[in-house]
Amino acid sequence: MARKKHKYNERLELGYDASGRRVRRWIRADDAATFRELKRQAVAEFESDLVPAAVTVKKYAEDWKQTYKANVSIQTQQMYDVAIRKLQPVYGKKVSDLTMMDLQKILNSNSDHPRACEQLRLTIRQLCRQAVRDGILKRDISDGLQIPKCPKPDTRFLTSEEVEKILAIDFDEQDKLFIDVIYHTGMRPAEALALQWSDIDKKNNVIHVRRAFEFESNKPKVKTTKTGVSRDIPVTSSFTQMLLRRSKTSVFVFLCGDAPFTRSAYFMMSKRVFGRIKEEIGIEGVTFYTFRHTFATNLYYDGVKPGIITTKEAATICGHSEHIFLTRYTHLDDSRENIDELLKRMFG
Repeated sequence: MARKKHKYNERLELGYDASGRRVRRWIRADDAATFRELKRQAVAEFESDLVPAAVTVKKYAEDWKQTYKANVSIQTQQMYDVAIRKLQPVYGKKVSDLTMMDLQKILNSNSDHPRACEQLRLTIRQLCRQAVRDGILKRDISDGLQIPKCPKPDTRFLTSEEVEKILAIDFDEQDKLFIDVIYHTGMRPAEALALQWSDIDKKNNVIHVRRAFEFESNKPKVKTTKTGVSRDIPVTSSFTQMLLRRSKTSVFVFLCGDAPFTRSAYFMMSKRVFGRIKEEIGIEGVTFYTFRHTFATNLYYDGVKPGIITTKEAATICGHSEHIFLTRYTHLDDSRENIDELLKRMFG
């Protein structure tokens, strides 16, 4: 006999029972009022029998990610995976037995990685809030967690002398082109990897930044830019011509064999390029983001400061908000102005 179809159907996630198993109930009704009442009764019945669940931190965190973060981007899922692995010291502990001190100790042990620490606290806070809603925690024990203080490293950029030395290195053709593209456009590495020949506008001397790569395991997957917005980056005609002189064997500019770059191919190129830089001219700490930071810094000093372009225009070219652009790339300018004022007071 076929099951009767109801107008309202919902599988209600109630929480966990005393053995740590997730409790779900199907609620079915033919009218909205009955549906709401059945949901209320199911929740009330579950909460009246609720006792601290025996679910462990490891199991709860994995279930939480699978249930509530299934539709976020691959990159965000990978961020949650990393954060959850950092909870390993309390994996075997019951969620109901967790304390704020447990969580603060884990944060403190990651104090040498400020960005990872921020992502870890974000994950912990979301986990704890959901555990309160699931009835496992009586209160949000993550409220009040502090990010350990750690000196934030200055944004690294290259001097004109360093740039000249790096560009003079005899890199492989594709390695050299990748450096050139990021240095002359300020694109994020993931955006440069996803650059297509159709993005190069010869008529207007513009690079259209329309997409980026993220990696699922080792394979590249096209996504939107970090901000979700496309942008245009003006370039010189000579740079456009240099790009278009290359042979085009694929829709993508940068290839690993006949296919787009994989994660491992990108890491190998990074290791190769920065190894050559360290070996030949002795400069350490350079990444592909260093070339982007250098582009943005030059854009500020040579474009915004003289009044050639506005801060908003510069931020748009870099794919930043005005606030982030000013915060990240003008701190040296502030220092210079302070020094100039000091010298003026000292020596007239």
